[in-house]
Amino acid sequence: DAQPPSALFAAWRAYAAGLAAKLSEDQRATLRGEIIERARKVAQAAGGLLGIASISDAEKRVIAELEKPFAA
Repeated sequence: DAQPPSALFAAWRAYAAGLAAKLSEDQRATLRGEIIERARKVAQAAGGLLGIASISDAEKRVIAELEKPFAA
């Protein structure tokens, strides 16, 4: 399970922050919700047994990083 390079997260943060700055609060919240929901679905599909502990701590940290650029 290799992690994406840190440069990828840096590129994501720059892109998402630039995009979020141009969106209204409602648009930003909608986009954030869609992205985070998809990330959670991927994380849940990737692990766990019968839905128990299906999102690992590492995946939770990545999801938190994905959310940061959309903070108000």
